[in-house]
Amino acid sequence: MTYSGPDDLNSTISYYPVAMHRLMRNNGIYLGLASLVFVVLAPHWWGRGLAIAALAAGLALAIWAGRRLKHPRNPIYVLSPAGILIHIAGARDVMVPWSEVRDVVTNDIGVTANGVPLAVLGKYEDLMLIVVSQGFYDREIHVDSLYRRGPGWSNVFVPWNGQVGIALHHEYLGTDAGTLRQAVESRWRAAGARDPA
Repeated sequence: MTYSGPDDLNSTISYYPVAMHRLMRNNGIYLGLASLVFVVLAPHWWGRGLAIAALAAGLALAIWAGRRLKHPRNPIYVLSPAGILIHIAGARDVMVPWSEVRDVVTNDIGVTANGVPLAVLGKYEDLMLIVVSQGFYDREIHVDSLYRRGPGWSNVFVPWNGQVGIALHHEYLGTDAGTLRQAVESRWRAAGARDPA
């Protein structure tokens, strides 16, 4: 996350997935350590082979995520006076002008994969959603390819009272929901936010 000025509504704020990369790095380390134990203790050659493969995967994940922490690439969200730029991995970057935002709300949403509820994984709590019209979503955001959308698409783009809520996942950023909401809502209001229809 980088700030040009926390109280300056003309500033630009970029949010990077630091919390997600930190979790991936730690999980890679844990996988590597656990695999190392199995390399030593596995009684059969095929068990050692699987453990060595898991060790290599854990180390690769830890190294990759560690590099991303030190040298982040694309921010997930960029807030500017003009709107919010959302980086969608595997698809494209989408600019949502503040004039297209119908409302800013906070809600819990269930975890899904390609729209199929995964109740066993629980729900995302206190997620902020910026609400846009179905027409804007269809015209500017929707990707026809299921492959390019990926399994997490329905955890970001959520049906919302005949419109579409775009969930901003603060838990990936290492910031709290309230701070992110304040940054978004203040810029939306400064840009002349309309009252929800």
